Amino acid sequence: MKMVYVPAAGITAALAIGLAAAGQAAGPAAQPAVYWISAETQSGLGGMAGMGGGGMAMGMAAMFGGGMKGGNTAHSLALQLGSGQRATGTAEGQHFIPPALAAGKSLPLNYQQVATPERRDWKPETESQTEGGHARLKLYWGCGDPVSAGQPRILDSRSPASFAALKGVDARAMQELTAQRFTSYGEWPNAKNSRTLKGDSSLVGDHLIQANYSPDIRFNLNAAQDFLAPLKVSQQRGGNGATQLSWPSVARAKGYFIAVMGQDKDGSTVIWTSSAIPMAGFALPQWMTPAEVTRLVGQKAMLPGTATSCTVPAAVTGTMESAFLTMAAFGDETNLAEPKPAGAPATWKPAWTVKLRYKSSTSMLLGENAMAMGGDEAEDAGDGKPAKKKKGSLLRKLGDVGLPF
Repeated sequence: MKMVYVPAAGITAALAIGLAAAGQAAGPAAQPAVYWISAETQSGLGGMAGMGGGGMAMGMAAMFGGGMKGGNTAHSLALQLGSGQRATGTAEGQHFIPPALAAGKSLPLNYQQVATPERRDWKPETESQTEGGHARLKLYWGCGDPVSAGQPRILDSRSPASFAALKGVDARAMQELTAQRFTSYGEWPNAKNSRTLKGDSSLVGDHLIQANYSPDIRFNLNAAQDFLAPLKVSQQRGGNGATQLSWPSVARAKGYFIAVMGQDKDGSTVIWTSSAIPMAGFALPQWMTPAEVTRLVGQKAMLPGTATSCTVPAAVTGTMESAFLTMAAFGDETNLAEPKPAGAPATWKPAWTVKLRYKSSTSMLLGENAMAMGGDEAEDAGDGKPAKKKKGSLLRKLGDVGLPF
């Protein structure tokens, strides 16, 4: 399934620590060593790497294929080390981790360049593969019932102008670290090593990063710098068909975003988001700076970190035969740097910086539509024989048509 973020407009000024603009490093390096740790907590239908990017696509694909198990919590890490120093031989590195992470003594930092997947642009005239070569979308937005005036917004693959007329939220993704930005680079997981982290694993404790292209990086993390808590969302269906969502507050969450995707009885794809303003997409970027999250909360494109409930309108839940819900809590950051030595001159610059960014995500079926969402909805013929299985047209529509969402 093709997934594309909401339009991004570049980096924000909040991305201040970690890149070459942070200044010259002490010693021989022309560029400070930069280490990023992306820490995500995943719950619900398990294994989905967030709402942005391919996370929702992988989550839905795994569920359709029977590979998702509900009720689990897992942690995931992405480690990236870049440096202006040239490695002596093959670039190699290790992140020696605290015992609380329960992932061995260390995680190897390697890099192997892989081919970039070919981008498949949306061309409704040639790429619509749904029944009749046609897809129709209904967009809803905003917590609460009933929906506000002007909903739903109808988008039709036969009318590109209907898409062009809808402006997206200007959500700015962080500029990611890439191997091309540094003389030497390593990451984990990588082609040689990857592993699953348990939901009770922890980052708390002493950390040491050693590489043949970077100075040693040492730091200690406390409980306030650990993974975010898992999202635990409960649903309650009202008499009018609206669904009340509620969840315990996630400490250090700066903003929440919820999306529902499904299909109504006439075959149209239905998308709803918790944004109080219309959105051209159903997912925000995978990672954003805390300042960007604060800005989007101010625009009411995201729910504030103090929110603990949201109502999915009856106009959305009452028309869908199947529905899939995803939610993300975007957290704060921990930014560290090499401690300044006593007596260091005013021109001293740190030889390394560390950024930790946090997110918690969950996914689940909305209401009692598990069989329909799985693509094997039972169809009772009324003859007393075992129910026949009906193929899920939602997967065909969303997976084949290549819509710009």
